[in-house]
Amino acid sequence: MIAAAAARILIVDDHPLVNHGLAAIIGEEHGLTVCGRAASMDEARELFAATRPDLVILDILLPDGANGFDLLTDFRKADESAKILVFSSLDPDVYASKAYTLGAAGYVHKSMVISEIVPAIRAALEDADR
Repeated sequence: MIAAAAARILIVDDHPLVNHGLAAIIGEEHGLTVCGRAASMDEARELFAATRPDLVILDILLPDGANGFDLLTDFRKADESAKILVFSSLDPDVYASKAYTLGAAGYVHKSMVISEIVPAIRAALEDADR
């Protein structure tokens, strides 16, 4: 029996603790692996093109006033089947609908309980509409 390849995840967040923390959580999970970590829009675009991840975990607020929604749009234009999980500190009541309109597979607030992040990642990966 051949084992299924692990889902490859690109993390885009400029906060080192969040970026490394997500990578550590994902690294502990069977069937998931981190294929790249970016802290800026330029790094994210480069890694997305180079790795073509199965899922991008994307912060909305990036350095120098960069907007993660622009990246979400760019990624979906480059690959309309791209799965993006927005992971943000911004109010979901205000920003989640925009994320979904732009094609996000999910929106998770950074205040969520740590044990809920992996199920959110798996749900975004299984999103049949993307």
